[in-house]
Amino acid sequence: MNERSAPAFSATSANSQCFNYQAPPIAPCAPTGRGFVTIYEAGRIVWQGTEGEEPAEFRQEELQL
Repeated sequence: MNERSAPAFSATSANSQCFNYQAPPIAPCAPTGRGFVTIYEAGRIVWQGTEGEEPAEFRQEELQL
């Protein structure tokens, strides 16, 4: 090492901040309340699809149980 040169030095700081960064907006997480439905009759699948789209003959509101 040359006597005239300063020793190499580097340090990190826990308080450093980057002002050239913009966080992405947080997407809203709203549950839809619609799940996937499988309807069985006699052990066989007769219909599969999204809740609310089932055929009228399988809707419990209309069966008056």
